[in-house]
Amino acid sequence: MGRTLILVLCSVLLLQSCVQGMSPLGRRRCLCMGRGANSVDIKQIKKFEVFPPSAKCEKMEIIAKLKTGEEKCLNHSSKQVKSILQMAKKRNEQATTK
Repeated sequence: MGRTLILVLCSVLLLQSCVQGMSPLGRRRCLCMGRGANSVDIKQIKKFEVFPPSAKCEKMEIIAKLKTGEEKCLNHSSKQVKSILQMAKKRNEQATTK
């Protein structure tokens, strides 16, 4: 009985690790590792995405997609990134009022 239970538990853990997007230990997965870059050449930004804290990741993440195709994680606490977010917010507000 004990051997069967251990075999079943191991099988469940193995299957869980095969499920895409899940970690066998239940850890949260963030898109960015570390703090991110404090600055980026604004002219090179093609698009950027803001991901608020969620069940997947406890921190806010900002990812800049550059014209070169590279994706760069940005530090949301840096002055330049805060400025970029303010400009985007103003543009978004202006676009919705038109």
